[in-house]
Amino acid sequence: MKSTLLQIRDLAVEAPRVNGGVRLVDAVSLEVRSGEILGLVGESGCGKSLTACAVLDILPHPLRVSQGTIIYGGEPILQDAGPSSARRLRGRQVTAIFQEPGAALNPVQSIGSHLQEVFVRSRGRNLPFGRDQIALLRRVQIPSPRRVLRCYPHELSGGMKQRIMIAMAIAPGPELIIADEPTT
Repeated sequence: MKSTLLQIRDLAVEAPRVNGGVRLVDAVSLEVRSGEILGLVGESGCGKSLTACAVLDILPHPLRVSQGTIIYGGEPILQDAGPSSARRLRGRQVTAIFQEPGAALNPVQSIGSHLQEVFVRSRGRNLPFGRDQIALLRRVQIPSPRRVLRCYPHELSGGMKQRIMIAMAIAPGPELIIADEPTT
């Protein structure tokens, strides 16, 4: 039997208001086991992206998880006080690919610098530009990877930027990848 990676039980996300909060996500429950692919399907604005952000503990201010539990690898990852376990997992065991790669990439950083940052944060080591980055870009079918490492985000097409985001998500060898709008 495959182990459970992620459990969400009765999750609610709220936006604060003077007369109480407005629920933007209400009563979401799901489970993802190792090796499984799970898709959340729903109309625009139903809370799919907010659910992903809640798991990663990156909800935009002032939104907050108001109810429910999120458990990763058997451990609760959201806590009332102190840094959440989600922050320690993010970028190592759990990574994400967001809808708009242009907004997620720093415009003053080269693609090579973006990849270098991923390696430093996830593996704790600085790697020279070279084989690892080139192999990673080839894995996501980037043509001319040596040239692309020197490019800046504005020099790439939307599809190329999306592939860079996928490369950044798979680089740490995560157990779980959250893909927001994976069909784009």
